[in-house]
Amino acid sequence: MEELVKLEQKRKKSMIFFTSGISGLILGILSFALLAVSESGAALISVFLLIIPGIVIMTIGTTKFKSLEKEFKSSCMGKILEEIIPGSTYFPKLGIPLHEIYSYGLLKHGDREYIEDLIQGEVQGVKFRTCDLRLEERRVHRNSNGGTTVTYVPYFTGRFFEFDFNKTFKGNLILSESSMIRPFGMQKVALESEEFNKKFKTFAKDEYSAFYVLTPHVMTSLLDLERSNPGAISISINSNKMAIALNNNRDTFSLKMNQKINDHIFVSFKKDMAVINQIVEEMNLNNKIFKEEY
Repeated sequence: MEELVKLEQKRKKSMIFFTSGISGLILGILSFALLAVSESGAALISVFLLIIPGIVIMTIGTTKFKSLEKEFKSSCMGKILEEIIPGSTYFPKLGIPLHEIYSYGLLKHGDREYIEDLIQGEVQGVKFRTCDLRLEERRVHRNSNGGTTVTYVPYFTGRFFEFDFNKTFKGNLILSESSMIRPFGMQKVALESEEFNKKFKTFAKDEYSAFYVLTPHVMTSLLDLERSNPGAISISINSNKMAIALNNNRDTFSLKMNQKINDHIFVSFKKDMAVINQIVEEMNLNNKIFKEEY
């Protein structure tokens, strides 16, 4: 892909700026430390000649790389995803609307929320949407002088998936590895599989709706899905939709300044997107298993 060659050249230039800035910064700090002992004016000169320019050059490199990353997403990601998932569409600045994400009951509301990299399409006849999601919690810290500092701590960084359930199940079911979820109006259900009960906490409006969906095959499939995808998984089945929140501490399509931009990037992204096919196949979403409504 010709665009990748041009972007790789820009990455190298960004890397040169960044490493040059780092080198100047380190050299300036060392010079300042050595000269400060002698209490000479040379220590202050080292700050202006090395440290400050080093910071400026490093910032230029970082800014250039962020611009490159935006260009990569706008010019290349759509084409890459079209090869991985034919017919899919990609919107780098959009995501699944937050009110829809929260409606599944898998995640508590964040004080800061970021969504991006929306992909939507169809796999094996099953419609899906997925996006990157980052949620942060506001924390206030008080010091001994009565002052306060505010920090924002991420508690979810990963990917959110939504699939057409393609079945007539009308109950509500939530499964989670996290202890943070306490669904209102639902009861905790213990299933027949001890291994499954140890891995997932299961909540449903009643036991029947849980046993109705979570057959031995489905439980085995969910355990396989959890094992092959690092991070904490939460799942909601609600009406004709299934949602999965994968908290894996990853920004899926982010580039790294020290990583070459070439055809090998397909391998990494293809692996990330393989989970979509895996979910459809493991959960038999393309087959109408449940014939009755519940």
